[in-house]
Amino acid sequence: MAGAVALTFLFGTIGSGLAPVPAAAQQEEKPPWAPQGPISSSVPKDTGRPAKPHEQVTECIESSFTQREIPSEQILKEGPWAQRFLRIHEVQQYVRQRSPHGKVGWNDEKNRPIKIAVIDTGVTPNDHLPASRLEAGGDYIEGADGAQGLEDCDGHG
Repeated sequence: MAGAVALTFLFGTIGSGLAPVPAAAQQEEKPPWAPQGPISSSVPKDTGRPAKPHEQVTECIESSFTQREIPSEQILKEGPWAQRFLRIHEVQQYVRQRSPHGKVGWNDEKNRPIKIAVIDTGVTPNDHLPASRLEAGGDYIEGADGAQGLEDCDGHG
């Protein structure tokens, strides 16, 4: 009991002076958004070419369906994860069911399909995007064959 009283006395008298010390001043981090202030009006001239030269340093990935036969157990059966996560197929079905024409991407006012621009590293014609529906639009990292954006070198779409 005497020990408890002694500890209480000791920490009660000197303990009050042991308050937490504030952290040293830290440099303020830059905010995770664009800074406020005037926007520069200087815009680089559009030459239609990259500002600095780019060159392809690795080979394009090969489409396993066109280059060789693959075993059925290795074929992706459920579709790419990102497309399943975004539920793209369900969205397309939803739009088709509610469209008077049963089509996705139809402009009722002009009675024609809606043109869609693909801004990407390239797109290879496939069953969903046949060559007849694709129009080359340029490529900053052009392959030797001059595909002009009609080659999906990264293999993602």
